[in-house]
Amino acid sequence: MSRSMRAVRSEWADAASVFVDVETFGKLMGMLLGEETAYTYVESEADEVFKLFVGCGRTFLDRVKQCDPQKVTRKLDKSLRQDAASCLANLKALEPAWREFMDKDGHLEVWVDAF
Repeated sequence: MSRSMRAVRSEWADAASVFVDVETFGKLMGMLLGEETAYTYVESEADEVFKLFVGCGRTFLDRVKQCDPQKVTRKLDKSLRQDAASCLANLKALEPAWREFMDKDGHLEVWVDAF
């Protein structure tokens, strides 16, 4: 049986701070993406990493670009709205650069971590 070996390079985009917990971040992404956009998220407690996988990265980034953070966060508890709006504002700032991180099929992976 033959196997292949290859060098692998992982690239990391610029990061921005997220001041909401994992549960709130997941809700925020659901509010932003809606039910018609395929996405999943996984939390790895051992690695302290929350991974968001978006099936159509272009749609996600378009919605980030066009969103009004105050409107998107209205359905959240009042105590979470300011931090959630800051999270969206940070996403908006990174949106142009993150377009380069979509794979050839348009998928986008976003990690929220403590690094």
